Amino acid sequence: MISRRSSLPLLCSAILLLTAAAGAQITPSDDSYVLSSQPTVNFGTAVGMQVSQTGATAFVRFDLTSVPAGLTGADVAKATLKVFVSNAGTAGNSIFDVDRVTSLWTEKTVTYNTAPGIGSAIITGVIVPAANKNTYVSVDVTTAVAEWLDGLNPNYGVALVADPHANLNFNSKENTTTSHPPELDIVFKGPQGPQGPQGPQGVQGIQGIQGVPGVQGPPGPPGPPGPGFNGRQQFFVTTSFAVPPGITRIAVELYGAGAAGGGGDNSGGGGGGGGGAYNSAYINVTPSTLLTIKIGAGGAFQIGGDGNNGGDTIVSDAGGNALALAHGGTGGKSSFNGGAGGAGGAASSQDLPNVSNPGSSGAPAVSGSRAAGGTGYVIPGLSVGSTQFGQGGAGSPTGLCSPQCAGAPGVNGYALISW
Repeated sequence: MISRRSSLPLLCSAILLLTAAAGAQITPSDDSYVLSSQPTVNFGTAVGMQVSQTGATAFVRFDLTSVPAGLTGADVAKATLKVFVSNAGTAGNSIFDVDRVTSLWTEKTVTYNTAPGIGSAIITGVIVPAANKNTYVSVDVTTAVAEWLDGLNPNYGVALVADPHANLNFNSKENTTTSHPPELDIVFKGPQGPQGPQGPQGVQGIQGIQGVPGVQGPPGPPGPPGPGFNGRQQFFVTTSFAVPPGITRIAVELYGAGAAGGGGDNSGGGGGGGGGAYNSAYINVTPSTLLTIKIGAGGAFQIGGDGNNGGDTIVSDAGGNALALAHGGTGGKSSFNGGAGGAGGAASSQDLPNVSNPGSSGAPAVSGSRAAGGTGYVIPGLSVGSTQFGQGGAGSPTGLCSPQCAGAPGVNGYALISW
């Protein structure tokens, strides 16, 4: 009979209801109990089933032949045994177990002496408080029902076995007064339905707290050269320079050569030679082309005559066009020409983004000593003896030459290219 929890009479002993939700409600084919104090009495027609510590054990079996063919234990989502409590004692809790039954029995013949075997537990420790009289107790028997459908264990039903202090009475299917027989509810797994439409986007949640920093990763590979300078080269003598591939702009620093000091005789001395000029400039170039780097030569001396001028330091292209230059100093005058100091190299007037400074002038002739040449330039980390790049040569001493003497030569220029 389908249990609808109503006052309708029980129309039959076992009815299977298959619902649209793929479920089944099955009433027992057999239910009864046995009593150790009356070992030969059959209680198959009783309206209740006793389960107590005084030796009362109940048996319930459900006929599953009405379950649609092809369904197996894998199709069972859940199976629930429901029994209606008509008496739960007067105080405290009653506790019972639901166990597997291991041999055949029928409600019309079973007695304590002929009771079937009881096997392993399906569930233990089902608690029924005394206050739960006239209510249903539900027990999960999914594993047992799946075993019956798969044929792993014969369907001999279940046994309701009392634990100590149990004093329970459940309605049987013969109780037509309440129509609350035991019930087996089975829910089968249905096919997955189609995906529903996507719902509207929810409101944005609050920002979470910042996580702890992760461990530092390994260093990455070196990146390509940046736009800054990546190479430098010094030049002390005249030579060529190959513009590196990919380079279209270079920076140059040029120092013109110093001039020689003027010569003298017994009656007078020469003036100091002028120092070379300085020029710093940026030059646009073509990659992989050759430039000529001409280093100005220091001015040579002449005995008794004016000192020679210092040479210009020049960067020029393959066609001989000067791209940047620093002028050399002017030679010091001899005593015959008044012994004046030579002028420093003139600042460059080329239209370049540059910084160009003139060289220092040499000192005029002085009595009894050499006139100083124009000051040169000190390059950090480089040494040119006791002199500086582009320094002018000293003039000859006054009144100390017999019959004539020469001034000191000028110092060569210098070039530095960066790219």
